[in-house]
Amino acid sequence: MGVATSLRKSARNLIDKFGNTSDYYKYAEATKKSSDEGDDEVTQWGTPTTIKIVVSSGVENQALFKELGVETIGQNELAITDEAEVSLFDRINDGITDFQIMSISKVRVQDTVVMQIVQCNRITVEPGI
Repeated sequence: MGVATSLRKSARNLIDKFGNTSDYYKYAEATKKSSDEGDDEVTQWGTPTTIKIVVSSGVENQALFKELGVETIGQNELAITDEAEVSLFDRINDGITDFQIMSISKVRVQDTVVMQIVQCNRITVEPGI
């Protein structure tokens, strides 16, 4: 077994063991309607599948960004396995917080994807929606 394959297996095991089981909703499968501004607004997210995530508060990054004057409130990084198929604007709910995917970075060792880091915005949902 190569180094990259061994690291991928370790990453999968760690995410599976320490990750939160979360609901995953695909934006492409959501029911949408156009708003008055011409944007698509999700009216129904549909049926979720499950995904394991490890949430990073990014405290170290937030402290650095604060010193530099960069606003980062409402953002988190999620670690997910290389096997998870995610897309921009999809939604993840860990039972407490809704996250909307804004970027996806694949962590590679040699030519092997070991895991993915997903940059998300925390979504505030108003009661009754």
